[in-house]
Amino acid sequence: MASGNCGSPLGPGYRVDYAQSEKTLILLLCGGDKRTQRKDIERAVGVLAGPPGAKPMTKRKAEPHIDHEIATVASFRRNPDFAAEYLNAVLEDGDREELLLALRRIAESFGGVSKLAEDADLNVTALYRTLSARGNPELKSLMALLKAMGMRLAVHPIASKKASPQARLGIRPVRPTPIGSIKL
Repeated sequence: MASGNCGSPLGPGYRVDYAQSEKTLILLLCGGDKRTQRKDIERAVGVLAGPPGAKPMTKRKAEPHIDHEIATVASFRRNPDFAAEYLNAVLEDGDREELLLALRRIAESFGGVSKLAEDADLNVTALYRTLSARGNPELKSLMALLKAMGMRLAVHPIASKKASPQARLGIRPVRPTPIGSIKL
């Protein structure tokens, strides 16, 4: 069973935890924030296990626990579009340190820093330093790195802070039609 989590386009404080068992995808929406992440993950695992005495979700033997970091990197490797969405979510909500962590995770899924440095025509040592927790990538390096991963930097207008998360996603509320105005 593959599992992991990602940020949500709804904004900070929203997270999507997921698990996949064969052809079934299970989503736990609106987890929590960084403070409650461990507790939220434990709760999600409990939900997946079901009530005591329940049949397991799959007939296969349960796979051993996979480290979150390894599962995240593997999910980016399997689905580059997911990696791009993850990076966009971090760019929208995160700070510099979170961006660098996201870039390191994605770099690992694309063959590692050494391979990406070669593909991006960047110095390996400089790229390791750039992606470190204290790194500060130049625009030129960031664009070369993204290009080597098959991505690009794009600019979008910031949605109004007064707008609800649903409005920022383009979801409009449905307004009921008054009964007197319906013509049969």
